[in-house]
Amino acid sequence: MAAIAFLEPYLRSEKETEKSFDTDQLIRMLFLSALNKIDHAQKARGDGMSVEQGFYVGRTTSIVDALRDAIDMESGGQTAQDYDRVYDHIDLCLQIAVKEPESDALQQAREALSQLSACWQANACKTSWLTGTA
Repeated sequence: MAAIAFLEPYLRSEKETEKSFDTDQLIRMLFLSALNKIDHAQKARGDGMSVEQGFYVGRTTSIVDALRDAIDMESGGQTAQDYDRVYDHIDLCLQIAVKEPESDALQQAREALSQLSACWQANACKTSWLTGTA
């Protein structure tokens, strides 16, 4: 423990780690974070920084995977299937963005995520098709 004493100023207090978020808040935060990462990737592309662009695209992919993993495909019905298809499209756009950096794939992924985020915020029964929330 003494070997990591220099990290103490950077450790989170128990109060900070006790925060609990409900599913709705977590999903909103994930959408916002994914959109933010796409914005960073687009900026990096514009600045000619391909490594940074790839980094942010990778982060976005991880967030989209987390959102997708939350879907309960067995009991979620058509809504869960629709979200899954959109996530599949977003994943494809992100893959294209890596292979063809000059394409508009990042913008397409951003638009799809923005639409999902808006749908999520407007849907009153949104958590019924998420794993562990029904």
